[in-house]
Order: sequence, then C-alpha cells, then structure tokens
Amino acid sequence: ENRRHCLRFLNDCHLHCDGDRKKVWETLKTRWAVPTDYQESVPKTAHDYGLRSPFSRTERRVLMQRSNELPGFPMVFYALQLKHVRVTWGMETLAAMKNDAALMQLHYVSEKAHRPALRDRASGLLRTIASARGLSMSALEDRIVPDCGLDSSGHRTFNFGPRQFQLVLDADMRPGVRDEKGKLRANLPKPAKKDDASLASEAIADWRSLKKQIKAVVKVQTQRLEQAMISSHHWAVSDFEAFLVQHPLMTHFAQRLLWEGASKTGETCLFRVDEGGSYADCEDETITLERYTSVRLIHPTSLSEQQRQQWQQIWSDYELFQPFEQLNRDLYAPTESEMVSGVIKRFEGKVIPALSLVGKLEPRGWKRGNYYDCQAHSRVFSGTSVDIKIIATLDYSGLLAVWNIRESGDVTLRQCSFIVRSPSSTNAEHDTPPLSQISPTVFSEVIRDLTHLTAKIA
Repeated sequence: ENRRHCLRFLNDCHLHCDGDRKKVWETLKTRWAVPTDYQESVPKTAHDYGLRSPFSRTERRVLMQRSNELPGFPMVFYALQLKHVRVTWGMETLAAMKNDAALMQLHYVSEKAHRPALRDRASGLLRTIASARGLSMSALEDRIVPDCGLDSSGHRTFNFGPRQFQLVLDADMRPGVRDEKGKLRANLPKPAKKDDASLASEAIADWRSLKKQIKAVVKVQTQRLEQAMISSHHWAVSDFEAFLVQHPLMTHFAQRLLWEGASKTGETCLFRVDEGGSYADCEDETITLERYTSVRLIHPTSLSEQQRQQWQQIWSDYELFQPFEQLNRDLYAPTESEMVSGVIKRFEGKVIPALSLVGKLEPRGWKRGNYYDCQAHSRVFSGTSVDIKIIATLDYSGLLAVWNIRESGDVTLRQCSFIVRSPSSTNAEHDTPPLSQISPTVFSEVIRDLTHLTAKIA
C-alpha cells in the first residue's frame, strides 16, 4: 500500500513531464518547496543490471526530509539501502513511467537479470502492462521500440547551416555520419568558421544524445531478434510491416536479415527487404506478401546448402552486413554416439574458470541452477507448441560461489542433456527425449554455445 502511494505520485509526475527525470525532480522541488541550496548530484553507484536509482543521494535525502507529506516514503527510502529492494523499486518506477524507452529497459532486465526473483518481477510488470493494453508479450515488445528521433525512412540530418550530415549505421549498427561529399565519419566534426554556431551546437548536442540512445536500443533489439530467429517466432504480415519494415530504426535490422513468408496452405518464400522497403526474392525479383499470413526470421538450419550459398552471394554483392550471425552462423549436428546415448559428452572433462562459465553462458540465455547448490546451467527453448519447453542442462562438478563468482574456482564440465516439460509437468516430472526428437535448431544452438564456452580451453 505504501509503495503504491509512492508510485502513484511518481507516475503523476512522469505523466506531466514525459518521463524526464530532471523534470520530475523540478516538479518535486516545486510541489514540496525543496530549499534552493540543495544541488542535484550524479548518482555515484550504478545498480545491478544497468539500472540507476530514480534519484540521486541528495534527492533521496530531501525526499526523506519531506516524507511526512506522502505516506510510506520513510519505509520505502529506508528499504532503498538494500540493493535487491532498491532494484525492484527502480523496476516498478520504470513500469510507472509508461514510455517506450523505460519499458524496453524493463524487458532487458526480465531477460538478463541474474537473480530469478528480479527476472520474475520484471516479467510480471511487463505482463501487467501488456494485459492492460490488450497485447501479448511479444506484441508489446514490438510496440515499445523507440524511434530515436529518426524520420519515417530511418534517416536523420544534422544541420550545421552551410553543411549537412546524414546519419548512417555501420556494419555493427553503430551510428556515424556521412558528409555532403560522401565521406564517412565516426562523429560530427568541429564547427568551422562558415558554419552557423547555434545550429552546429544544437546538432552536436542532438548527436551525442542520439548515439547513446541508438547504442542502447540496438543492443536490446539485436538480442531480441536473434532469440526470435532461434525460437522461430512468427509475425503477422501487418505487424511485420508496421513494426519492423516501416519502423524508423527497426527497418535497418529488417534490411540486413533474411526472412521467410508463409501462407496458411504451407507455401513459403524467402525474401529480403531492400532500402526502399520493397521485398526481393533470391532472383532479385520484387515480390509482395499478399498471399502470406506470417513472416519469420529464418534460421540457417532450415536452409539447404544451395540456398545458403545463394543468399550469401546476394549479401556479398550488395555489401550487406548482418547485426548477428544468420547466413554465416556455425551449424552443428549430433554424432552417432550422441544419437545412441541421448546426451552430449563431447565437452566432458573440460576445465573452465567459473568466471568464464558465467560470463560466456549467461549472456546467451543460460541460467544458473539451485541457488545454494549450483552445479548446472540451463537454457530454455520453445518446443513444438507454445506450452511445450525444451530445457538443455549442462552439468559440471565444482560449486559456484553465487554470492561472489570471483571467489569461485574452476569447474569441470560433465554432460549436457535435454528434457521436455509441459504445463502439466512438475519439477520432478519431465520427459527425456532421444536426440532425434530435438529440433536441429535447438541442438545446433546448444553446441554453438558450448563451443564458444570451451573455445580457448585445451
């Protein structure tokens, strides 16, 4: 109840201030008559998972002094001294802000936070927001991508008066600029004597802000789209065009990836998106999506070797670079012994530093096992239906000091196995399928992750 009072007040501030923290602070100072000798200070400590406190230490001190005007503030701000509660409160504040950039960061926490409780809390907040909007989680994720101030065609012009610079994204989706002579630059140049000083100053400020925002958005969306490829997520054609092809920023992703359209009758077609937003097949002929109902990012395990080479040549001809490995992705298949045993033992006996285990696997979606007896990492994949989950589990000997990974020693890899879990299964009930029933995509992704983990291990 106390926290709800706080969030209702902050939500009111954010609605009036469009989610700008500085404007919220100004609103608080105005409403609560904060003394003018209090100066805002930059937070000194970043919270876990890339979050910062909604307010600086000075701000929290003032809020505590004025807490008698709002029920619950003393208890809540005292609880902010505990990191877990502080991060949870920060996530709730992000949810209360109700703008796309904040919700995108909340989604990132729901996927990447180390602690299950934090992931669950972030996911719960997003589910509540999606339900309030009448959307599924995937549909919400499509709709909360900010446009970063780009125009409808995905461009942005920085005006120095006599000189103009156009935004470009390089091979790694990093922002740069191109001048009127076609020269590429990593940053805007210093203003010259002939430039308009005020326009140039404004353009440089916009550029610095845009770089940071695009970097954050690209990181989240690259991981989201790669996971969509692995899970074979399907977009309705109308959503694909509205939230990917025609989105100012996401169109840059759409133009660099290979897509597959599918009809209700099972007819499929591979295509790419060109710079004009049209669709082209492997013969570079323009096609339409009128007869298709859904679109997905094609995983290379679904391509024949001939198709893969053909599309690789097209990407080479047009000098296209993909935001993550798709056409050039390493593929793996089970060996005969693995098909017989049903488990993966090709990495058995490898000794891995605990820090490397966590640092290499967890960014790829692997989660730690039991908090008090952590001797396994698992990754969950979508099964043949929405309700079916395939869980890959990597066992190892040696314990992780979950309170501080740096204090852990080495771990020795054992075997990796798969289980299939349905909604009716309990934690103790699951099916262990033969590898012939594991999709080529899931198996290849697991081996790819473990190959990455052991790449530099003798």
